[in-house]
Amino acid sequence: MNPGRRLYHLARADFYERVRRHAFWVALLFCVYGGYALLPPNHSRYATLTMDGHRGVYNSAWIGTAMAMLSGAFISLIGFFIVKNAVERDRRTGVGQILATTPISKLQYTIGKTLSNFAVLTAMTAVVALACVVMQFIRAEDRSFDAWRMFAPFVLITLPTLLITAAVAVFFETMPVLRGGMGNVAFIFIWGGLLGGNFGRDMAGQHNDPLGTGIAMPDMIQACAFAFPGFDAANAGVSMGVNIQDHGVALKTFKWDGINWTAQHVMWRLSWVLAALGIAAVAAIPFDRFDTSRARAIQRRRRTGARTLSGEQSAAGTQRHAGNSAVHEDAKERDVRATGRITDVHLTPLASNASHARFFAMVVAEWKLIVKGLRWWWVGPLGFTIAALTAPLAGVKAIILPLAWFWPVLLWSRLGTREAVHNTGPVFFSAPRPLSRQLMATWVAGVVLSVVASFAVALRFSVAGDAHALLAWCVGAAFAPALAVALGVWTRSGKAFEAIYTGLCYAILQSAAPLDFMGAVAAAPRANPVVFALITLVLLTAALFGRRQRLQN
Repeated sequence: MNPGRRLYHLARADFYERVRRHAFWVALLFCVYGGYALLPPNHSRYATLTMDGHRGVYNSAWIGTAMAMLSGAFISLIGFFIVKNAVERDRRTGVGQILATTPISKLQYTIGKTLSNFAVLTAMTAVVALACVVMQFIRAEDRSFDAWRMFAPFVLITLPTLLITAAVAVFFETMPVLRGGMGNVAFIFIWGGLLGGNFGRDMAGQHNDPLGTGIAMPDMIQACAFAFPGFDAANAGVSMGVNIQDHGVALKTFKWDGINWTAQHVMWRLSWVLAALGIAAVAAIPFDRFDTSRARAIQRRRRTGARTLSGEQSAAGTQRHAGNSAVHEDAKERDVRATGRITDVHLTPLASNASHARFFAMVVAEWKLIVKGLRWWWVGPLGFTIAALTAPLAGVKAIILPLAWFWPVLLWSRLGTREAVHNTGPVFFSAPRPLSRQLMATWVAGVVLSVVASFAVALRFSVAGDAHALLAWCVGAAFAPALAVALGVWTRSGKAFEAIYTGLCYAILQSAAPLDFMGAVAAAPRANPVVFALITLVLLTAALFGRRQRLQN
């Protein structure tokens, strides 16, 4: 079989395995909803793509281009967490060791996984594109349909961006440092930096960027300036995303006929395709080809010395004991064969109070699992404690508290997932009261982590007499681990929590008042602590219900 066919079959087999999962179809349903929600009618309380209160009429050109840019931004973020498990799945299931015995090279493997990731993201984009066709007739601002204006932006703008995302996901999986939660958090910051940096520059002139906005946005701005002479194209403020307002916004609309694609535009987009393939090729360098010999060698070195015997006398005694045991076992086996029956086995009965597990001891055990192996991690809480005790109170509330509670994100993300990750569910679930005791102990240990990370902030609130801020801190200390436990139980992975919680912390640092669960935003509604306290109860209930479903199944 030639290398091209190997690459094709590797990518196709991986794609077929993914599309058989329920999670893939749930993601497609969310894409359908995204195609509806990201095209709000005029006078809505939120907008997605505006230029100083202006947007284009919902014709094929505007819908196709706007949704292509929005899809490239949002599907690249969400899709990264969907596809970033291809290599890990082969490693966990043992398929990787089988593939390592085949002629597939490391380069072919990483490119094949990139193409399978890209196929999954392309399927999601195709659903959004088809939803846009329906939305043009639902919004009914312009019913004339143009297939080229509608679908060309998805091909030329969205797909190169998603190919980069697919390649970066494979690269992160081949890097030991970025393979786990660290890579998930790092990608969110990289994504946010690229998006913010792209819109922080002058949008009036065309430029080459990964999202393709440098091609579309200048043309839109020029069309808006032509339709409204008072529009300042040089200083136009562009907003792309879900921007929620307190009341309905009446946007001024203008007609835009789409991008006049040139050879330069196409070459710009092809340059990002080549960059994505380059990332996939570079990923083959750190890829270990599922070679576990290094890990086994390290484990053997760590165990060396612990198994050595002290002195010849101990060794001789061990040998005599082993010989006596072997003789005894042989005699027992001969007796069993001679009588033709198996000796009865007597198990020690449980004490009457065995079901009354000590809750505090379980919390301590969960805490030890959380902090196991941490060395330099404690430098962060120490630094935040010093900053919280010395900085002005306003800075403590707005900056130090969000950073202090973002620091444990990778530790919280393990809550509720260890049983699935390490296949210890049968052991834990066979213990007394696995639902009411073990899961609640996990959550309480997470709350303790919240307190340890930011107790100095609570102390400053108490000294200042800010009862509302202290109440918000208490709710936030309970909310974060509750969110981690609920998402961990239902998704059996920490990726969902890492993505959602990182977005929440970023939004709070950007003064998103409705999302402030910790009391860091000065303009946040006074009812936020009550709202998030209720959400915490809902999350804990959902976690208990999800764990109960696992026990019954």
